[in-house]
Amino acid sequence: EEYVDQVAQDLWTNLDVAKAWFEVDGSLHDKFPASMKNNKRFGLLVAEYCDVEDFVRATSPSLRRNIKFMLQAVEMNCMTFLQAAPTLRENFALAVKAFGGPNTYDLLEVMLEGGDRDDLILLRKTFRKAKHRVKAHDEFVKGLLCGMSDLAGPDCTLKILQQGSETSWAYKK
Repeated sequence: EEYVDQVAQDLWTNLDVAKAWFEVDGSLHDKFPASMKNNKRFGLLVAEYCDVEDFVRATSPSLRRNIKFMLQAVEMNCMTFLQAAPTLRENFALAVKAFGGPNTYDLLEVMLEGGDRDDLILLRKTFRKAKHRVKAHDEFVKGLLCGMSDLAGPDCTLKILQQGSETSWAYKK
């Protein structure tokens, strides 16, 4: 903290300086100008090195509504999922990224401890969608691809269908 005032104010807009600061200190401070809130690269640095509270302070609501940005942020820190715009928290790809990462249990614990009923309803709704998508995909692979490969002969132009249902199922996995 004592070193913050020794850095020239205009350097705090430099992303290399920000990254170096986060790597050493791991926290956000008031020297970073408000204009950085719309900087995607800065927001991703905060997601990677800082806690979720800093992520909220460091990013604008418009960034947290941006699906491409939030996919990257969640990949770096699954806890940022909780700060995504409510409509994005229903996004299948974002939920899979958040709950498929290494800190999934921490995310679930926060959601369950917080007792936020809306978050739990949203989580259940998102997983229900995911379950239906996976089931539909499984049925497609089993029913169509595997079925076609069992019927396809050596003259079939789609080479994947000549490999048998076990191979089609292995491709799915």
